[in-house]
Amino acid sequence: MPEAARIRWLEIGQKRPRPQGGVILLGRCGESPFGVDCLHLYTGGTIAMNRCQQMIDERIIAAFIRIGEEEADVSSPLMALVAGTDELNRLGWQIWNVATATLSTEQVVSLAKGLVLAEKLPGWSCGSVDAAIWVFGELDRRKYDGLDSLADWILSRTHNPYVPFGTQNHGAKSLPEYKRRSEAWAKRKDARHSEIAAEQERAKAWRVARAQAGKERIERQVERQKDQSKTRQEELTELEALPAADRLRLISLDAEHSVLFYPTSWAEISQQELDSLPPECRVALAEKLRPIRKGPWKRLWERLVASGENG
Repeated sequence: MPEAARIRWLEIGQKRPRPQGGVILLGRCGESPFGVDCLHLYTGGTIAMNRCQQMIDERIIAAFIRIGEEEADVSSPLMALVAGTDELNRLGWQIWNVATATLSTEQVVSLAKGLVLAEKLPGWSCGSVDAAIWVFGELDRRKYDGLDSLADWILSRTHNPYVPFGTQNHGAKSLPEYKRRSEAWAKRKDARHSEIAAEQERAKAWRVARAQAGKERIERQVERQKDQSKTRQEELTELEALPAADRLRLISLDAEHSVLFYPTSWAEISQQELDSLPPECRVALAEKLRPIRKGPWKRLWERLVASGENG
């Protein structure tokens, strides 16, 4: 790395005015992990930063300013002064805010241009934390009148999709083109958001409709079960008056209902009444009771089988 490209540290006790008011107070950090002087920054009496910070060599800043003033080409000797300093593009905005604090607005404009022109240097990194973004932001905070013209100049030369605004420039090469593309992108974004919102509304309506349909289906099932229960009770009430043997005979002939449709108490029948059933009725009843695995109906089936074997 060239000597001029090294990071330096401001000396203890320096005090510099800021163009927008307030001062920068620089002091020594006694426990610096870097083993060098560090910066404590205060502005306008309010602590803006109170931690160790690197400072950029003023010669490097001056070189970038001259590159911007002369709009130097990559072959210019000025470019050699900043070659290999692309690590500056990875420094935080706090450092660049301090670096530009004591510069005039004209110098900051030239610095922004110089940083953009440096993109032509081999290995110069570009990204969403590009130094040109922080420097351009300083001009925005100063309400620089030529900000639009500078943005147009930068867009026509940068290859970084995030310069100068810190957000996507959509590959625009002029400010009017940037505005058109930004508007088109915003419209597409709004259209997509509207489409997503519509999809969500449709999905919500579908969920509500499905829930309502499920509720209605359950209600119909409940009503149907109530009707079936009522019908069953009416049928059983009529059959209850019949003799036990006659009830079993009807059960053996019932092709619509399982034996479980009937009360288990009907399985309790005397042996005499059971023997009074016709043989074909006992066979049909036994066949109907065969699937039952336990309970009174199972015991009745066992009695029918035993009765048939004994008979």
